[in-house]
Amino acid sequence: MKKIMLLCFSIFLCVLSFSVAKAADINNGLNDQVVVSGFPEITGEAVDGHIRIIEFILGTRMTLKQKEVFFEAIKNETASMEQEERENFIEVIELVKSLNLLDEADQESVRAMLEKEYVAGSIDLKDDPAARQFLMLQNDSQRPVVIQGSFNVTRQAIEAFAEYLAFISRPDNPIWPNEKAIDMIETRVKIAFASLEEEERLALESFHYSWYLMRASWQHTKDVNTKNSWKSDFASVGLRPGNIPDVKQIKKALSTDVYADMLDMATNNGIEPIEWSSDTKVRVW
Repeated sequence: MKKIMLLCFSIFLCVLSFSVAKAADINNGLNDQVVVSGFPEITGEAVDGHIRIIEFILGTRMTLKQKEVFFEAIKNETASMEQEERENFIEVIELVKSLNLLDEADQESVRAMLEKEYVAGSIDLKDDPAARQFLMLQNDSQRPVVIQGSFNVTRQAIEAFAEYLAFISRPDNPIWPNEKAIDMIETRVKIAFASLEEEERLALESFHYSWYLMRASWQHTKDVNTKNSWKSDFASVGLRPGNIPDVKQIKKALSTDVYADMLDMATNNGIEPIEWSSDTKVRVW
């Protein structure tokens, strides 16, 4: 336990750095190839490990845009690292593999310790884009935008839903939403929420997890016929690229008829929405 906590802290020192956000490539995803050359090489597995640690700390799944911020930060920082720093950096691979070996109490101890250190470091580096992104992600994961009865829809769920809407309107080359578009979608969701069925509300509440599973299926499916079938389901929502959906389209987009097959495929491939170890069959971007 002590060794794991020391390793976590050394990893934390490496992860916050300057970054430039850009749209992620949903079609190619992330593989284990070399991201930054040198010795030792920084691979996609190490990048995935650092992102998994942040998701583990906050108990969420990042959107494409959020992952891209940290991805660029990692590339920029590791390019100038010395060998010893790189060796420390890639130890995250073993850390994430060890998470499933901890019991629930030890997992929570590690998570709480990491969150404390990440928050403190991010506040100290508040002018750093990656530090700001971490604090925003922490806030979005907790900040409710709709509270009605037992339902609590967070900003993180809305951001995931907004990316999903952009994706299904043009899967091969989405027009990803900016902050203004996400705010407008949030407003439409608030208007629509009263008219949503319970199943639709439940789907929206956990959409950051569903969007993760959908990406897992899309990025790791090579069969053209399968993807064309999914595209046909997407088209039934009637969205135009770059447009803000109306209430009817929001309800249709939340229907599991549109994406249930993708969720099932991810589950059948061993992908779980709330699972942080890197011992998984595929890497999800």
